[in-house]
Amino acid sequence: MLAYIKGVIASVGEAHAVLETSGGAAYRVFVSPRVLDGLRLKRSEAPETPVILHTRMLASENSVRLFGFADAEDAAAYELLLTVSGVGPKAAMAILDALPAPRLKAAIASGDDKLVASARGVGAKTAQVLILKLRDKMGELPALPDAPPGERSPRGEAAEALLSLGYTKAQAAQAVAAVAADGKNSEEIIRAALKKLSK
Repeated sequence: MLAYIKGVIASVGEAHAVLETSGGAAYRVFVSPRVLDGLRLKRSEAPETPVILHTRMLASENSVRLFGFADAEDAAAYELLLTVSGVGPKAAMAILDALPAPRLKAAIASGDDKLVASARGVGAKTAQVLILKLRDKMGELPALPDAPPGERSPRGEAAEALLSLGYTKAQAAQAVAAVAADGKNSEEIIRAALKKLSK
């Protein structure tokens, strides 16, 4: 099973990206809108720079699909979500799009079914089932320090986007801290951070 793919972004579709590795292989990887936005920015700012997507492969009788994530934690959370009855590949992706793994873990640990249900396609009943089934498996994480539960600050969104492009947490944090200023939105911070990281 592929743990991750590192390659140049060859193309970006409505729900997927194609990564071309240094060996010439091209992989079609389905990603969330949040990750896709980051990949589009990366392709426009630094088209020749490789990115890393952590992957999970799902096979059925008719197809084999790769799903890509910003980091290994999101990929592991995706696998756990799929163990819950009623949560399919698209629903699990939608949940992680709205709530990246650390925020999802915090919501499940605290029993915040309203926050879990804020993900597209997740109703109150499914949110309650998720909390019941995954609370012990996902463990408890504190709420992220840069935004109250249910919200994402521009700095937090920018850092998440940089992580999805293959930068380390330290690189993302340093770049965002260096370029973020009051009043800047997440897209402005991402663009400025990418320019700084590409120097």
